Amino acid sequence: MISPFLYNVFVQIYALFVRLLQPFNPKAKKWIEGRVNWKQSLEDQLSATKIKGEKVIWLHAASVGEFEQGKPVLEGLKSFLPDYRVVVSFFSPSGYEAATGNNLSDHIFYLPLDTPSNARALVDILNPSLVLWMKYEYWWHHLTAIQKRGIPLLLVSAIFQKRQPFFKWYGGWHRKKLQVFSHIFVQNELSKELISPFFPKENITVSGDTRFDRVKKIETNWTPIPKIQEWIGNTEWVIVAGSTWPDDEKLLRHFIRSHKEVKWIIAPHHLDQKSLKETLAILPEALKYSDLVKNDNIENTHSNLLLIDSMGVLSRLYKYGKICFIGGGFTPTGIHNSLEASVYGRPLIFGPEYERYAEALGLVNGGAAISVANVLELEREILSLMKDPEKYKRSGRVAYEFTESNTGATKKVVDYVLQKSPAH
Repeated sequence: MISPFLYNVFVQIYALFVRLLQPFNPKAKKWIEGRVNWKQSLEDQLSATKIKGEKVIWLHAASVGEFEQGKPVLEGLKSFLPDYRVVVSFFSPSGYEAATGNNLSDHIFYLPLDTPSNARALVDILNPSLVLWMKYEYWWHHLTAIQKRGIPLLLVSAIFQKRQPFFKWYGGWHRKKLQVFSHIFVQNELSKELISPFFPKENITVSGDTRFDRVKKIETNWTPIPKIQEWIGNTEWVIVAGSTWPDDEKLLRHFIRSHKEVKWIIAPHHLDQKSLKETLAILPEALKYSDLVKNDNIENTHSNLLLIDSMGVLSRLYKYGKICFIGGGFTPTGIHNSLEASVYGRPLIFGPEYERYAEALGLVNGGAAISVANVLELEREILSLMKDPEKYKRSGRVAYEFTESNTGATKKVVDYVLQKSPAH
């Protein structure tokens, strides 16, 4: 049975493991370096940006996906509370790096290791008026330090499933983690039913997922990428594969090579040099986007595969695909954000690891998405969509309608803050 004592031991072992790993792992090194002398560093940075002493909204996101969920909420709050400053914390280096330079937060930083002293010091330094915790990552000491100060603490876009420890016989202490929140916004009715026995129903709102609002805004404000449009030319069928892993790329390889009439745009999940080298080893015929942009000494100019080797364009890329493949479905962590593609009304294909994601289940059940387990299934489903216009149109229409009908979660969160939260 998990207890606070065992949790503290786990936190220290985790930190030790990361330190041992850092000489060999760039992410581990960044994780450590981002937390060196964090108290003084954060104090200095807040003073330099004149945040210290101001009214502060603090949003915590585990990584990139959770920050995407938080963006529409921050946009909504800033429009009504312009005198508040916004700080965002991340656990992972990938989230921190992706958010660098964003125009929604006044400062971003790494969440310190979850110890009682770190948690108290962080709340002292930030002194926030409101804290938004996105989806999950229940860091016990940080959460209880916020609660003890009486600061409104909202859990946003949370989703719960029976397999989680909260609902096991040994989950008593895990349930206490939820009880520190002032209000919980869940994605669906099942989540509300699961936590209602140990969390006040009046403090639970079924709001939906704020990512729907995020992707809708991206779709509304979509701008073209001229070089990619030029590369596509008059090609009838383009497939965009986003956030792919090596297992995805190996699956796609046969179809790419055997159907030259189809153009592919692949955006790998990891863009570090080592990962890109691995992708190019799997797909050596790929034309790199960076070379396309430079437009000089381009090799593989006649390739039907464009490899995206820069960040920040995936959500715009999906519009170019007549079919979209979502990566991650062959990894234990599961598929990546399928809504970035469905908002454009495109049929989706992904691997078998998707059942933990409510939006993916909804898309599959509605006929907008198809899960494949191997190369033969992938080829069969792509060709089926290409040869059956009615099936293709129906799948795309369901994808768009599903995404459109689930917008509105952001307004529920912002309305609560404006009407009920003592932070306002």
